[in-house]
Amino acid sequence: MLIRPARYTDLERIGTLWLELVRYHAALDPAMPQATQDGALRYANQLAVRLEDWDYAVFVAEVDGQVVGFITAMIVEMLPDTFEGERGGMVGDLYVQPDYRGGTGRALLEAALGWFRLRRVRYYELHVASANAVGLAFWRSAGGREIMYRMRVVIED
Repeated sequence: MLIRPARYTDLERIGTLWLELVRYHAALDPAMPQATQDGALRYANQLAVRLEDWDYAVFVAEVDGQVVGFITAMIVEMLPDTFEGERGGMVGDLYVQPDYRGGTGRALLEAALGWFRLRRVRYYELHVASANAVGLAFWRSAGGREIMYRMRVVIED
C-alpha cells in the first residue's frame, strides 16, 4: 500500500469513493444528507480547485495502482475573533473501501498529521455521524473526544 498526495488524475476516483461514503452514512441514518445526481463530479471539481491550496491537503491510499481510500485535511480558523484561539486543523472526509480497512485509515490519518505538523497546527477537529459506530471508535482510538454536540430538530408543519 502506498500513501501519497492526491493528483488531478485521482479526482474522479476520489469522487466515486466520496459517493460510497455518502451512501454509507445514508444507510446508517436517513437524516444524513443525500448526494445530488452529479455529487461525485461536483466533489471532484471542488477538490481540483483545492489541490494547489497551501491550506488544504488530500492524500490517497493506493493498492496495485488503484486508489482505495482518501483523506482531506485543511487549516481553518475554528473560532471567531471574539474567542481566544489559534489556527486549527479540520479533517473533512476519510474513507477507505471495506476490503482495505485494517490500518489504511490510520496510515491516511498519519499522512494528514504529518502535514498538520509541518504547518504547526496543534489540534484538528472533525465531524462524525452519530450513528457511525465504526467511525466513532476509529476517531476515539486516534485520541478524539467529544467537545460539542451538533443536534438537529425537525420543525413540524
